[in-house]
Amino acid sequence: MRIILANDYAYPNGGASQVALSQAADLVKRGHEVVLFAGMLSADDPGTPGMIRHPELGLPVYITGQWDLRGNPSKISAFAQGLWNRDIRFALKKVIASMSGPPDVLLLHTWVKTLSPSIFHAAAAEAIPVVVMLHDYFIGCPNGAYQDFVQGEHCSRKPLSLSCVVANCDRTSRLEKYWRVARQFITRDFARVMSRMDAVIYVSEYQASIIRPWLPAHLPQFVLPNRVTDPGDERRVDASGNRLFVYLGRLAKDKGVAELAKAARDADVPLLYIGDGEERVTIKRIYPQAEIAGWKSREEIYELLRDARALVAPSLWHETFGLSVYEAASLGVPAVIPQDCAMKDFVIHGENGIQYATQDALKEALLELKWDDALVARLGREARNSFNKFKKTNESYYLELERVLELAG
Repeated sequence: MRIILANDYAYPNGGASQVALSQAADLVKRGHEVVLFAGMLSADDPGTPGMIRHPELGLPVYITGQWDLRGNPSKISAFAQGLWNRDIRFALKKVIASMSGPPDVLLLHTWVKTLSPSIFHAAAAEAIPVVVMLHDYFIGCPNGAYQDFVQGEHCSRKPLSLSCVVANCDRTSRLEKYWRVARQFITRDFARVMSRMDAVIYVSEYQASIIRPWLPAHLPQFVLPNRVTDPGDERRVDASGNRLFVYLGRLAKDKGVAELAKAARDADVPLLYIGDGEERVTIKRIYPQAEIAGWKSREEIYELLRDARALVAPSLWHETFGLSVYEAASLGVPAVIPQDCAMKDFVIHGENGIQYATQDALKEALLELKWDDALVARLGREARNSFNKFKKTNESYYLELERVLELAG
């Protein structure tokens, strides 16, 4: 197949981008013609607009060369680009012209940070079928998390209902919430996203249970959990011999990284963050002893996780999958998670990890794992056993993905 794989970022700045880049590389290995279509080349440099060879993957990538919404030095430019990126239609034509023939499908991962809702309009104008792999809740919810960040609770409102539109629920400000609402109306009514998707892929049953009621009943919908590489039994560790607690992912407010810093400080446990983001300064202010390693390669991440006593994923919102939890489990490292999030599809309290309900309960969980070696050893063993039951072979995963792409194309 000839596939355009679109994602806001051409570098792994989180789980969604990591999945997108892995799929692009693996689909090429399976004999497909793949062009990656992205907004930013790296965290420090959006790149020059045009077609290049991806510096790590070696596959062709078209970069629009635009900062994402947070990194854009011009707020006016970010405001306009986020609502409707006018460059996408022209850029997509360039991508199509670079291919050996008309693309069979556009596989879309993330679009709200650089590509914008205009990606749906551009694909429709070129008559390209679109398969969307959902890594968040932006397909219906203006703030993308289906979370009331002001009240500190999961949302139950119907997306874009009056109660949704007027709710002060955004993680930043009421003004930004109104901007997000405007973008969501554009997505629904101008980009006409509901009629321009040919299939949707969820990454967990938990995510699917929330989003299904928002989508047309006739739209083909599939659940395909993310594939997680098995590092092998030889790299498995006995986590009870470690002392370090680890967080892996973006350092963002909605990820609960500041709350984790407070809990780790109060529990007096060593803490390592693997990743980067706007909460770096806040973390160091709360818990100066916490280490922040920044973004690392996949191999470096596995090596760092091998030193972990537990992986902590303290997200404040639903999440959709929780890749880091599975990666830790593959090494025999248990996870600590909130009790109502997508990770509970995998983490069973007291069996292969710990679930908690409140900030105090998070601190207590860290203290329990800090002192109870036998508990950590048992949870780690069961985490690895659970991973063995969950994991898919590379072949089975891509056969399922190809089946969806062929159905849409």
